[in-house]
Amino acid sequence: MKTIYLVRHGKAVSRYENVKDFDRDLVGRGRNDALIVAGHMAENGAVPSIIVSSPARRTLETARQFARRFGYPTKKIRTRKAIYDQNAGAFMEIIKGLDDSHGSAMLVGHNPVIENIAFTLSPSCTEVMSTGSVYGIALEVNSWCDIKPGAGDLTMFLSPKALKAQHKTPYKKVEVKNKLIEGIELILSGMDENTTKRMTKPIRKTSAALADTFIRILKK
Repeated sequence: MKTIYLVRHGKAVSRYENVKDFDRDLVGRGRNDALIVAGHMAENGAVPSIIVSSPARRTLETARQFARRFGYPTKKIRTRKAIYDQNAGAFMEIIKGLDDSHGSAMLVGHNPVIENIAFTLSPSCTEVMSTGSVYGIALEVNSWCDIKPGAGDLTMFLSPKALKAQHKTPYKKVEVKNKLIEGIELILSGMDENTTKRMTKPIRKTSAALADTFIRILKK
């Protein structure tokens, strides 16, 4: 049995920015999304024994984010230019050429080829791969070189958007702000009640800013 995880790189700098396509880096959301998905995989024991990536900056950084969350040495990430070149045939050869000592492997690439490979390996793969999403496919083979189109079984499909929706904070900003105001006023009143009454506006403003930060961190 072999298992392959196909990953589309995370959200990157726009292709319309003044930067070469190969050098487009991840934006903050792309890095965060990779950690969210990798964390879910790690918690469920879906950790590959080898990671192979396109050498483009956005894919390699996505691979590194996954590796860090898995505890996989980033220096051991392998790169293959054929993944960046969007050559489906060469991509399949990379998979078939994996050492059989690896029971599972993660390949990080680009659409449309990464998605097409998933569709080719398993008819159950039907979801469009948004940035940062992952397909997990089980292959009933003892050797990577024996994999065949359509023979894989879908084991997982993860997308950052769906995972973040599952972990939305149960708190509302107004609730957090009111609790902060109450707590701050209680503490300051114990020091000087008159001064505290004169600080209503700055306390509310500060509490609103703290509530914003608190909710934002909870959503990560």
